[in-house]
Amino acid sequence: MIRFARLRGSARRGFEAAGDLAGRARLLATDRVLESRHDGLRVRGREESFDVVLFFSAEPAQLYQATMWLGPLEELARHVRVAVLCRQAGHAIRLASMTGLPVRMSRRAEECNGWLTRSGVALVVYVNQNTQNFQTLRLPRPAHAHLSHGESEKVSMVSNQLKAYDLVFTAGPAARHRILENLFDFDPAAFVDVGRPQVDVHDAVRHLPSSDRVTVLYAPTWEGDSPAMAYGSVASQGEAIAAAVLQSSGHRLVYRPHPQTGRVSAAARRADRAIRTRIERAAAADPAAGHRVDTSSVWGWQLDEADQCICDVSAVAFDWLATGKPILLTAAKGDARSVGPTTARLPRLSVDETPRVLELLSSETDLQHRQALAALVEHHFGDTTPGSSMRRFVQACTDAVTHRRSQWGEG
Repeated sequence: MIRFARLRGSARRGFEAAGDLAGRARLLATDRVLESRHDGLRVRGREESFDVVLFFSAEPAQLYQATMWLGPLEELARHVRVAVLCRQAGHAIRLASMTGLPVRMSRRAEECNGWLTRSGVALVVYVNQNTQNFQTLRLPRPAHAHLSHGESEKVSMVSNQLKAYDLVFTAGPAARHRILENLFDFDPAAFVDVGRPQVDVHDAVRHLPSSDRVTVLYAPTWEGDSPAMAYGSVASQGEAIAAAVLQSSGHRLVYRPHPQTGRVSAAARRADRAIRTRIERAAAADPAAGHRVDTSSVWGWQLDEADQCICDVSAVAFDWLATGKPILLTAAKGDARSVGPTTARLPRLSVDETPRVLELLSSETDLQHRQALAALVEHHFGDTTPGSSMRRFVQACTDAVTHRRSQWGEG
């Protein structure tokens, strides 16, 4: 039986932090739906066989960390047997509605580990550093690989927790160098470069209507849960950025807030609401302009359909670099955080300069500068031709499965 009391405790922290007091009741109701209508998601008593399993545990607002990997995992499933294992019922239901991959769940570590053992899984992959990962990492039989959920120069990218995994899937040389320079005695044999398969999923469907306007993507990160991770610009620059773009008759604004925006900062929460309201009013006043708030679970089409980008220090900046299109990286007033070698070379948008954001974006067309950034893209991601990252990811996983099974004498 699912333990509702435990769910209420974790849900309370997540939803109250997001300012949604009704969220607890909704998530509890969702779990009751699982109990009555989705019992097939539960792992108890199942006899199944899989090769690769994505293990996922997170707060409610962090579901995006798993959804961005569904495309690569679905491609991998054409070669080996793949499933998703969740520790939260709400996540399991949401993911099961978004993919044809088998999705299973249990709140109990013993049940999850028993199911993984019975299923003969050879590779377990993780997209975050949730503490519940380590209850599954104690299993000695499968290999354990950390995927992360983005490539950036945030300080969180060099956590000592990486040493717990057998394999660390990295985007490219830059990530490997960053880890080796910051962690003591890290084994470089654990690295496997796969590029960015999360954005190497090509969808022929157009998400934005054709327009003569210049499409500006504003995709800030969240405010972070500590001063060291406070890279977000929503509270300090977000409203001014939105106002500047919305006032232009030649531009279209696509605002894509981080799913965790406002989780710990009331100022960020208020600014996010204000930006959304501005966009709603502008869209109502001129529907043809096409301004929108993008809260979709899919990331990648924005790189193709937007013309210019404003973002913070995050994975968005590095993904955007591969497009070769104009970018501005926000820089809060008095920002004393150290920046990485790539971040330091990107054009910055200070608080004082925010009203001139469109002018500054238009000036970011120097060919020599963009060619230099293109060289950085290769350093971060390796080969970025369409399909390359996906092939490397699939090969890395299938190699790990084959190697592990050969160690078991099943080769």
